[in-house]
Amino acid sequence: MLTCSKFHAHILWLAIWFFPMGKTLAANVNFIWEGTFALDAKLTKNEDNKPGFRIATYLPPGTLVYDVKDANYRDYKLGVTQSGLALLIHHSAISAQPLVPFAGKNVLVHRNMHVCNSRACSSKTWISRGSVLKVELEADGYKAVRVSHFANNTREEELFFRLADYNSEVNKGFITEYDALQDNGPKYRVLSSTRINSLSTECAETKDEIDVTSLKADLESSLEPSGLIPWLSKWFKLSVNLAVGKEKTYTTSKVIGGADISVERRKIDVVKFDGDEEEPAVFYANIIYRCLKNSDIRVFIEQVQVKDKQGANKFVHGFDALHGTEISDQPLKRSHSIYQIYKKNGNRPFLTSINNHEYYEKIIEKFFEEIEDASLLRIFLKEFNVGCSSANRDDCSQIIDALTGS
Repeated sequence: MLTCSKFHAHILWLAIWFFPMGKTLAANVNFIWEGTFALDAKLTKNEDNKPGFRIATYLPPGTLVYDVKDANYRDYKLGVTQSGLALLIHHSAISAQPLVPFAGKNVLVHRNMHVCNSRACSSKTWISRGSVLKVELEADGYKAVRVSHFANNTREEELFFRLADYNSEVNKGFITEYDALQDNGPKYRVLSSTRINSLSTECAETKDEIDVTSLKADLESSLEPSGLIPWLSKWFKLSVNLAVGKEKTYTTSKVIGGADISVERRKIDVVKFDGDEEEPAVFYANIIYRCLKNSDIRVFIEQVQVKDKQGANKFVHGFDALHGTEISDQPLKRSHSIYQIYKKNGNRPFLTSINNHEYYEKIIEKFFEEIEDASLLRIFLKEFNVGCSSANRDDCSQIIDALTGS
């Protein structure tokens, strides 16, 4: 975790506030030179109540970054990724000059992959992360691309993707198609992610009553108390009734919270862009944290469920199912290896802890089984991920490998 002063935090949020929200010009597009770990631009507190910047996600080479600005924080710059994430990115990882693409459609490759040398695909060439290819044509189930090699002499080579493989990589976000003349900027922008305190509990805390006034303030809702009841069921699986003799209190049919867990409800506000049109989107997260036994420390996310405003599931994952482990039913002690990751990531609870590009690619593949929107997938990934510091990154990777049997 990285810390900063209140002054720096204020400057950062001023910069985010002034990010343009509409169409972004291609001249404002930079890119990531090499894979890097980026910080959430929002200053938050860890479980020790210390403020700092969470290591929020991994950005592979070739990731587009819009509206790069000075952050007035160490050697970091503020930018919005092609997925719509406002992040602090180390200046050394961002291209010094804006992207100068080939004319027409470009292909930015974000992970290593094999590409056919001919339509017959009798042999293949290894294309590395960060490569930029030019699309030549698409026909007969293949997409022909041209790649330039700049070693001793400039050399161009024509390569071929099987169209099904190519489309799969595009859909997962491992390939980005880019045309400067048709660039409208990110598909989404994340505006805020806010804890709904009235529906949340601390470790071992339980609730069977909800203050309506506090809830309406948390949700920024103008609905009458009775009008909120069906939405609580739809968004949070909460069955409530107005308390007898207490017109501003709900009683719950089931207690919120429990032993060695903490429950958090979260509201995520997003804007979706379609050309010049802006469409607000809201997501509601139900998060169950596993706490250290007989403690108020939240260590990892046992289960998370994200619903859209209509109540449809968009993202549902549990730690054990995601990692192939069986630890959620065990008492969590300080000797457990998952607690060691928590200590090495700055004392922050996590669903994933991405510390290398191999794990990043594995998690993207898992998430894509459920949510086939490359940008939205990465928004939720960033929401629940906590990476370890550079000094602890290798240790955390080894612990996760040992946990998952990788």
